[in-house]
Amino acid sequence: MEFRATHKRRRGVSPIVATVLLVAITVVLASVLYVLVAGLGSGATGPRPIALELTALGNLGNPGNVSTWVNFSLTTSQTVTTSEFGLALTSPGGVYVSAGKGGCFATLSSCSPGNGWIALLLNPQGDLLNLWNASGWGNGTVSINSSITLGFVAAQSLHVGGSSYILRVTSKAQPTIVGQSSPF
Repeated sequence: MEFRATHKRRRGVSPIVATVLLVAITVVLASVLYVLVAGLGSGATGPRPIALELTALGNLGNPGNVSTWVNFSLTTSQTVTTSEFGLALTSPGGVYVSAGKGGCFATLSSCSPGNGWIALLLNPQGDLLNLWNASGWGNGTVSINSSITLGFVAAQSLHVGGSSYILRVTSKAQPTIVGQSSPF
């Protein structure tokens, strides 16, 4: 007697359905990866501003014919040059104070801010790299890095210093550059 085993034929997913499922899963995974890599899930819109932080290193008193000399360290979130930003001074009441028409020469005592204020970019050796006055930046384009300091000089008539004046960074280009000092 011959014994025959009867096997039920097991059926799987048809090759067409399997192919459709694999393509669909691949498309979904690729879409999720694109959203994560492109940052579309972060909710951010448009270009982000560049931050340029000014931190007062100290008030150097009343040298020469000025009432205030303050050094600021500069910290930026991206590479910034003087062609991209300017400076503005606001009084404790939020009123903008005009920059002076003066300048600085070889020594601190030779600084003359006129009847306003001026700002200087200085390298670690104290050499003048650029000057901000009523005409804007005067000595071409300078890239800002952590070794450069910003010197602020105000005329005696302004009585700046210990009075909650704020030096603000203004934008000359996109994306907007923002920043300001603490009151000084």
